[in-house]
This record gives sequence, C-alpha cells and structure tokens, in this order.
Amino acid sequence: MTTKSLKLQMGMERRLVLNASLRQSMQIVQMTQTELTEWLAAEVDRNPLLEWIPPRFSSFIPLQQEVEAKPSLHEHLRAQIREAFSLEADRKIAEDLLHSLDERGFVEQAALEQESVLAVLQTFDPPGIFARNLQECLCIQIRTKGLQGTAVDRMVRDFFSELLQGRYAAIRKKIDLEEAVRELARLSFRPASVYQSEAAPVIYPDLLLTKMEGKKWKIELPYACELTILSYDLEGISSEEKKVVREWLAQAKCLSHCISRRQQMLLRLGSFLALHQGAYLSQRGPLRLLSLRDLSAHFGLHESTLSRVIAGKYAATPRGILALRSLLSHSPEAESAKELLQQLIQKEETPLTDAELVGRLRQQGVHLARRTIAKYRKQLKIGSARYRPYSSRKGAPKSPPESVPAAEVPSAESKASVPEHIALKERHATPDP
Repeated sequence: MTTKSLKLQMGMERRLVLNASLRQSMQIVQMTQTELTEWLAAEVDRNPLLEWIPPRFSSFIPLQQEVEAKPSLHEHLRAQIREAFSLEADRKIAEDLLHSLDERGFVEQAALEQESVLAVLQTFDPPGIFARNLQECLCIQIRTKGLQGTAVDRMVRDFFSELLQGRYAAIRKKIDLEEAVRELARLSFRPASVYQSEAAPVIYPDLLLTKMEGKKWKIELPYACELTILSYDLEGISSEEKKVVREWLAQAKCLSHCISRRQQMLLRLGSFLALHQGAYLSQRGPLRLLSLRDLSAHFGLHESTLSRVIAGKYAATPRGILALRSLLSHSPEAESAKELLQQLIQKEETPLTDAELVGRLRQQGVHLARRTIAKYRKQLKIGSARYRPYSSRKGAPKSPPESVPAAEVPSAESKASVPEHIALKERHATPDP
C-alpha cells in the first residue's frame, strides 16, 4: 500500500482578475443604444437612489432608419381573393384554404368541392402558392414562366423521384440535366418565404458626427442618458437599513461611473474616426486604410476589446447612418478600391478590360486581382468592357441587356480560352446573303 505525502508550498503569480465594477463596465460599453436604455430602466426600478431622464427617441426622427410597412402574405392573398371571386360561397372556400396554408405556402389537402376554387388560387402571386406538395409547387412556377416542354419541366414531371433520390445519371440519359438544374435553381421551394423576412429594426445611432468649417467635426451623443444619484438621510434608521442604503449608493455610483466611461469612450472613438475618415464621411473622398490595430495603438486597448466596443454601434453622418465597423478597412480591397474602380470606369474614353483596370489601379498603388475587379463590378452593377459602350449612349443601360444574364456575360479576358481554330472561324465568318 502506497501513501502520498501532502506538501504545502507558497509562490507568487500574476493574474488579471475582473472585479464586479470592471465586469459591469465592459458589459455596458458593449451594449447597443436600445439595449442600454432597456437595461437602465430596469436598474432604476431596482435602485431607489437612482433617477434618470430616458432618451427621447422621437426627437431624432431623421436619424431613425425605418422600413416601410409591407403587407403580410395573408393580406396580399386576401386582396387577390376579393378580386377573383364574386360568389360568397367561393370566397368562403378560398378563406378556408387560406387559413390552412403552412409556413411553406402549401395546403395539406383539398376536398373535392374545393378543387375548382383551388385551381384559381394556384394562379395567385407569389407563384407556387396553394400547392399541395413540392412537385406541384414547381409545376405551377414552370407553367407561370412559360417553360412547358423544357428540360426542367420534364425533370419535375417525369423524373421527380429520381431527382429526390439523387439518381442524376439516369436523368442525364433522358434530358439535358445541366440546363434543367440551372432553371430549377431559379424556382422557389417555399413560395411563402418571400413574405416571411423580418422587418429591419429601427436604428438609433450612438454618435452624431456633424461637419463644421474646415476640417473640424462636432461629435455628439444624441441619446445620452442623464443619471442622478439621490441623497438619503441615514439618521433614525436601523443598522440593517443603513447597510442596504449604502449598498444602493455604491451600486448607483458604480453605474454612473460606467455610463460616463462608455460615453467618453464613444466620444473619443467618434473623434478618431472623424479625423481619419473625414473625407469619406463628408462624401469627398474614399475610405482610408484603418484597422483595429490602429485603434488599439491609439487607445491602448486590446483589439478584441475594441471589436466588442464597436459591435452594434452606429453613427449618423453626412453620408447617412453607418456602422462604426464599416469605417474600418483592413486592406485596399475595400470601399476605397471600389470607389477608385468606379471613377476609372466613369472617366474611361474606351471601355477598359478587367486586366487593363488591374494595371490602372496598380499605378495608383492599389493591387487587386482580375477576379476581384470582376466581383467589384458586379457589386457596383457595372457591366464588362463588352457591354459598357451601352452606358456611353444617352438613356442606355449601364449593365448588359436583360436578355443576357449578368452571371453568363463573357468578359474580354475569357476570349483567350477559346480555341484558336474557333476564333479564326469567327473572325473570317461572313453573314449569309
């Protein structure tokens, strides 16, 4: 039998321990404006020594980004029902089927007497609504798009089970699978999902950046919370009650200090961003290179801490309401590069290919790959060099004609991949008389 001896040793080590005050300060500085207001309201209710004036959000209506109210799916379908059916009995059946829709926009089943009404409902917008299953949903959309008899129509009607089982080799023997899949990707598998997107929340900016004369900026907190600590007479109360009051007072002072620290941090952050990105904010220049590392070096805080501080924070600027994170640029492949690219294309006398744009940007110190140029063009909704002559004519579109999908437009560089004998044939081909 072995015995273990216990030894008591003493040593020293350095560790960072977050006390309650510092932990609360970090939590408060990370809160969004809405979260902070709700949290403070609860704290004021718990602590009788705290009094505050909540921010008046209604006083800054221009700074609120509200999404225009959109009718719900049921409202949209009910309006179509009123137009399509004149008989009260048919409307009643249509309303019953409307209430039976699931989250996909399908009806589980329909009785025999409902078939005629259901056939009309299946012509409603969005296409595919009121289908009884996925196959019928896709068939309705194919019929609406006028794709009867095409490869995707045959695949959905005749080879749907093979499609679900992944037996693509069997389908490929009968139809053009690639074309069918391309068209299938443009159909909706859940027609009701168009109306299920949540409305964007109202954004209350944490900072207000106003351009003054010269290079000066005015930095404000539009929704600053005003806290007041009330005094309390300790005379004539028991020791237990004095202990509770002192705890309330300590909590109130700690909370007031944390709010003040948050406000000072935001003001310093706003001043630093306005100083470095002033031209971009006033719409007079591109976004300058600015990273979390630069902020860390200036404020003396770790990058992860600053990342949590700016998360969910917004600023009202002459350029609009912007997320503070959007004012950081980690590489040239950011908003500044897009703006330079757009300026080059606007000033071009003859359309420049993506390879030529790479060279022009390199002359200005911006190094981008050709595929990055193509990606930025699509984001800016600018066509390739082949289609940009359209934009030089008055009233002509800036992007390729609608008959040619933007994703399938061949760029000038892609011609290099065409075999030489085909390229020669194209150059020497003459039109038929």
